[in-house]
Amino acid sequence: MRRWRSGSAATIRTALSTVGLPPGRWLVRDLWSGAETPNVSGRLSAVVPAHGVALLRLSPITP
Repeated sequence: MRRWRSGSAATIRTALSTVGLPPGRWLVRDLWSGAETPNVSGRLSAVVPAHGVALLRLSPITP
């Protein structure tokens, strides 16, 4: 069980299908830092600082 008020960073993970995205490959961009992670498929994870948020943009990668 995660203690949400622990005061430390947490790695949050979810399946892309859980958030309504179809199967495929995705480019993930962190809108705060500008960092990009290409070729994400299946699952997504983000390290979220204590009392912070992650704001991500996912764009489909087409063949």
